[in-house]
Amino acid sequence: MRHLDCLPALVLLAACSPEPAAVQLADPPAAPNARAVALGIGADRVPRLSWIEGQGPHALRASAWGPAGWEAARTLGSGADWFVNWADVPALAALEDGTLAASWLERSGPATYDYRVRMSVAGAETFVLHDDPGTGEHGFVSLAALDAERWLAVWLDGRGSGGHHDGSGAMQLRARAVSKRGELGPEILLDSRVCDCCATAAERTASGDVLVVYRDRDPDEVRDLAAVLVRSDGSASAPVRVCDDGWKIAGCPVNGPVLAASGAELAVAWFTLGAESRARVQVAFSRDGGRTFGAPTQVSRAETDGFVDCAYDATGRLWVSWLERPTRERGEWRLAPVENGVVGEARTLAATVPGRAAGIARLVAAGEGLLFAWLDSSDGARLRSQWISTAQ
Repeated sequence: MRHLDCLPALVLLAACSPEPAAVQLADPPAAPNARAVALGIGADRVPRLSWIEGQGPHALRASAWGPAGWEAARTLGSGADWFVNWADVPALAALEDGTLAASWLERSGPATYDYRVRMSVAGAETFVLHDDPGTGEHGFVSLAALDAERWLAVWLDGRGSGGHHDGSGAMQLRARAVSKRGELGPEILLDSRVCDCCATAAERTASGDVLVVYRDRDPDEVRDLAAVLVRSDGSASAPVRVCDDGWKIAGCPVNGPVLAASGAELAVAWFTLGAESRARVQVAFSRDGGRTFGAPTQVSRAETDGFVDCAYDATGRLWVSWLERPTRERGEWRLAPVENGVVGEARTLAATVPGRAAGIARLVAAGEGLLFAWLDSSDGARLRSQWISTAQ
């Protein structure tokens, strides 16, 4: 794997940078104890929130954001033998015409991490995403529009791990095109050795390629981020490092990267301890379609658990959210703008519990602002959201 040089960037804290002007609470139409939350914006530019309801059988539910707020929820899939996990959540993406594809996890064997990826396109009959018929882990799916007729589906694939979940095997990163008629293209092996259970991210670039970002795993157990470009013809670039953090960890941190795009600019945000064992949230930008990345900017200033997301607003300004830990017992979801290497003043979006019990909150652009969704631990893990105006 080719490494890119990565020099620390000077972080400027702009105390006078504008804060979001207004916050509007907008609870989604989800039942209590909803789980596995995902929030994204499709190629049709419609924000959609999805979640899982029920304790078995389960149902994947989704709602679109419209002028009047969240629309009535619809069921995209249901089943009695699902694998439901706080970090490995369903994926949902729309093509330009609004056609939806969704994925979820279904048990495939008796072991804890024996599960496969099942998909549905336009509400039609479901199918298994990958060719591997065996048991073992298959998940952490990302979906992005590849063109007007197809998505690129990316997932972590455990066929080479020997059924282990202790890091002794080799988790792979694979991808394939999925058409709106449910036709599957050939599988593409993007990387033969990656981190076992960090979420992937995929975003279509201005040139029409799809950039895939993930946590890598080299033979020395350094687990820094890597990126691959997948072209519409099914070919893929060699992986490159987003940044040489030097984070050596003999285990998966379950803390994957996120991606956002605005015109020709791409942003990658992530959590790392780096070589210094210092927890921080960073962001790096690419202005050549994901082929190279600039030096990272540190966004967080206090103790953090990561669980990052990011989104560009309507003006092209990037916003990053993350989980901060003011005390051992208290967590806070934080939000800050990053523009031209300058990190603006951070604000608290919601109080929560620290660590994995908080789940993973999501951030997406919506009109003249942002949508933020999280699990409210103070109210029986109720799914909540707020719309944040970013107009100046």
